[in-house]
Amino acid sequence: MDQAATSERGVEIITAAGAEDNHTPHNGYAKSAYVCGIIAVSLNLLVFTSVVGIILSIISITFGAITYRQSSYGKAGFVLGLLSVFVIISYVLSAIVLKVADPFL
Repeated sequence: MDQAATSERGVEIITAAGAEDNHTPHNGYAKSAYVCGIIAVSLNLLVFTSVVGIILSIISITFGAITYRQSSYGKAGFVLGLLSVFVIISYVLSAIVLKVADPFL
């Protein structure tokens, strides 16, 4: 039974009952990875909120790795999580270099 109806202009209208359900079992993980990755990168750019950003980046990398092949959101979440970790590593390395260069800081 086709749930699509044709309007007066010949345009096909899909009703709610006829709409396809694109929900996959891992789609929630993929979107969670994406959102956590965005928030993690944003929080890690600020040094004083980096602890929460590290936790969110771990969640983003984990969920992104689970859904990497199924969804583009999963890939983006994985990459954003890795970018967030890169930001933290650059902060730590710059602090070490400053401490070595001037021990009185």
